[in-house]
Amino acid sequence: MADAKVFRMGGSQTLEDVAYALEDFLRTQKHLETEGVAQSETSYFIQARQTEGWKKFVGMDQAIQVRLSVYGDMLTVDLGAGRWVDKLGAATVGYIIFAPLMLTAAIGAIGQQKLPQEIFDFVQRYTFLGKPLDINDFAPASPEEAEEAPMPRCAACGEPLPAGAKFCPACGKPAAQKRACPVCGAVPAADTARFCAECGAPLQ
Repeated sequence: MADAKVFRMGGSQTLEDVAYALEDFLRTQKHLETEGVAQSETSYFIQARQTEGWKKFVGMDQAIQVRLSVYGDMLTVDLGAGRWVDKLGAATVGYIIFAPLMLTAAIGAIGQQKLPQEIFDFVQRYTFLGKPLDINDFAPASPEEAEEAPMPRCAACGEPLPAGAKFCPACGKPAAQKRACPVCGAVPAADTARFCAECGAPLQ
């Protein structure tokens, strides 16, 4: 599991836009208590933990830590874990131990095993779209929206496949389906691809 990833920010986004959106995502979608503070013009720190039933680990309240750093239009997202700080401030952050090696224990303590990847996926989609968005844009798709998902495509020629087709109507080969990118419609080369090779969008 990666502890850091780099993304290219798009449009008129600022560090604060991404930080506030990520905090909102952690609160509303993951139901975590969050607190964030700007360390400088190019760095922002967020801590997140369970709001109830907080478990103890080695006698400390464990929190997921997210450090956002901007260099030009490149955004670095570092994930770590440490003790929850009640009065978080810019001066306090300088004394916080940022420990990626404790991340596994922290996500186990709060019961959010997929949280690191979900944070990376959220930032990937948010920065890819290139503009501040409402948090509801990241909520699970409604049944109506799910029906409008891109049609599956032929693995041989890439043409759309009708529902239930056993053979491709374009090339006549067996209809081995591959999921198409929800943004640009490109067909990934591998079934295990998590992001589109053409536009970089997450493959849900």
